Amino acid sequence: MDERPVVTQGSSTETLGLRSFTPLILDLFAPLAVYAVLSGLGASDFVSLGIAAALPAIYIAMAVIRGRPIDRIAILVLILLLVAIALTLATGDPRILLAKSVIVTGAAGLYILSTLLAEHSFIFHASQRLFAGGDPAKEAAWEARWQSSTGFRRAIRRLTLVWGLGLIGEAVVRAGIIYTLPVAQSVVWGQVWAIAIFSALIAISVRSARRGRAAAEAAGGP
Repeated sequence: MDERPVVTQGSSTETLGLRSFTPLILDLFAPLAVYAVLSGLGASDFVSLGIAAALPAIYIAMAVIRGRPIDRIAILVLILLLVAIALTLATGDPRILLAKSVIVTGAAGLYILSTLLAEHSFIFHASQRLFAGGDPAKEAAWEARWQSSTGFRRAIRRLTLVWGLGLIGEAVVRAGIIYTLPVAQSVVWGQVWAIAIFSALIAISVRSARRGRAAAEAAGGP
């Protein structure tokens, strides 16, 4: 998949490719496994969470070495990692390393919601890339469906709204988990909550895609 920003016709809004969210996904799901292993080996909360938090930075560094462009989400993750480490060292509170992920998730949710103001929303571009696989003819068919079908546009915008609000809600609840439970428990329950929300969002997306495909086939469209 091409993760380069795309500027839609008649709009200056840039959209992010699906690979752009890899640092976010690592930031969400890496801490549980890394923390469990390192803490089991006797490492402190700061060391365990610090190494887990650094995994997205390692991914970004490898992307730079391979010549891939660095997008806004990767930059946000790196900046928040540096700020979180500095604040953790200053305060001695390892929860800040977990809270960093909350900020990233919330920011991603706000970004997705903001694309509702653009000509095409984030979910349109994400689904177009999955459908077309880089095939210009299929991309054109997806665009034609967007232009011709009110129901398709409504479904895409509704799914964009669901993802945006879902990510923001996940961030708000996980922030409460992080700062109300002990560190070890907040790592576990925070990850369980994140996995549950992402699983629900994916399930909703798959169901929506199946309905859309069935409707398109019934209408003889792409």
